[in-house]
Amino acid sequence: MELTRKRRGNSRFFITFFVLALGLAFSFWGLRALSRRIEWFRIDRVTIQGRHILPEAFCVSLSEEYVGQNLFDISTSEVAQRYERLARVKSCRVHRIPPSRLSITIVERRTAFWLQRRDGALLPVDAERVILDSDVSYAHEDAPLVNLGLDPSLLVPGDTLRNDTLESVFALHGRIAASSDWLANRVSQYYLDEEQLTLVETGSGCRIVLGEGNMDEKLRRLLFFAENKGFTPGATLDLRFHDQIVAKMGVR
Repeated sequence: MELTRKRRGNSRFFITFFVLALGLAFSFWGLRALSRRIEWFRIDRVTIQGRHILPEAFCVSLSEEYVGQNLFDISTSEVAQRYERLARVKSCRVHRIPPSRLSITIVERRTAFWLQRRDGALLPVDAERVILDSDVSYAHEDAPLVNLGLDPSLLVPGDTLRNDTLESVFALHGRIAASSDWLANRVSQYYLDEEQLTLVETGSGCRIVLGEGNMDEKLRRLLFFAENKGFTPGATLDLRFHDQIVAKMGVR
């Protein structure tokens, strides 16, 4: 009777793998503990990347307390949360750059429109409808004004605004931009006039009412009109009529 020998290859493999993994783990934690005690890894510089609107001094001030701390002793997620709590910051990534630099990369939310509140104050909103904070240093952001006449309590920085008129403005401005960047850049304001969404041309103050339906055709006619006759100051261009533009003077 032959005796069958037990196969020990698999067992030896797993034991060897376990010992190696355990050794690597101890080595990693040992090096990590050692690195926290070495002066060479003390942070001496924090760099901010991706900033466009937020003041540089303000961005640096949020993380300056980490200067002098050990690079491996701080939580990168906690640093990122400091910046992501700002309404202006969409996301933040933090990297340790040995031996002594902390690198912070932020993605800012950009103003799509300026919203005018009922009290006349202006607040920016981004493409995701997130209300942004307003500051004097942000005033150079070039974007159309949208007069919704909303109560100030409804426009809180960091909140997402859901408003039918604002959605109509986003949709219309998108159609205009798809038709002509030149025309989209000429729009300075959107507002409701007798339930009609009206836009204002920035150079002349000419008011334009597009109405509903056949938007591509209406925009084609409007561009042809602008290229051949131009926008007249104080005029209202009404495109709600079939195949024509009705120009009215002095009518709001």
